Amino acid sequence: MKYLRAINYIIKYSFLLFLKNIFKIFFKSHNLNKKELFILDELEKNGYYFGTNEDLNDLKIKSDWKQESEELCKLLDIQHKNQKIDQNKKGSINIMLNEIPDNIITQLYTFALNESFIKIIENYLNLKLLFRGVAIKKDLIDGREIETRKWHIDGEDNRIIKIIFYLNSVDKNGGPFTCIPKKKFLNQKIRKDKNGRIENETIKEYFKDNEIIKFIGDIKNFIIVDTCSVLHKGELPITNNRYITFFCYNSIIPTQPEYCKNLNPSFYNKFKGKFKRKITPIA
Repeated sequence: MKYLRAINYIIKYSFLLFLKNIFKIFFKSHNLNKKELFILDELEKNGYYFGTNEDLNDLKIKSDWKQESEELCKLLDIQHKNQKIDQNKKGSINIMLNEIPDNIITQLYTFALNESFIKIIENYLNLKLLFRGVAIKKDLIDGREIETRKWHIDGEDNRIIKIIFYLNSVDKNGGPFTCIPKKKFLNQKIRKDKNGRIENETIKEYFKDNEIIKFIGDIKNFIIVDTCSVLHKGELPITNNRYITFFCYNSIIPTQPEYCKNLNPSFYNKFKGKFKRKITPIA
């Protein structure tokens, strides 16, 4: 049975990869302006791009949702207070906001699916994109260096994009998103555990301190990152809980579609037309 599952997986994966490559042949790249092209080049070179409010202004992207950052933090605190944490359950290192007010979710999706982001991301994927949705989380100070707090690479596809904003100020002790540029570990064969995670001691054997990049900042900063191409982790929060927002994108043909499901299915039918066609359908 084990071998049959493995064979079925290989057949399915190979078919999706073949289909993806066919679609890439017919994909027509977008024309980019100077700023968009610079961001795309950084993604190709390093797998990430650090951005600021100035970048959003240059790209003419409205970010009204950021005015609701304090409200989102309050909602996370309320949910945390009312939610019992099972420390034996996967994902128990954070609280994920289950209910996002309609006015805020509309602002979040309008931001995520602006023209500049679509053009940059689709050119990077070399395929049309689907927006999975937004994940808003509170990472807890609990002293447990597990799950996504260990070094890893995501496996949903060969390329995906996440745009990450902190809702609070995050310094080196606040659990910053940390990564290694993809050009630094290209062709490196690094020891992993059975869950695909890599220990800090192992990372230190392969990389210098100045090759490990920490995303420090607040709501005025963001990072666009391909988490399927860069080694990364969320550092262990020491002094403050980390409040964070992920905007998640993949191609229309991910090689692991079971891990690319819509993150906000209850909001899917609130959108219409061309806008809705860019959102991951619900089953």
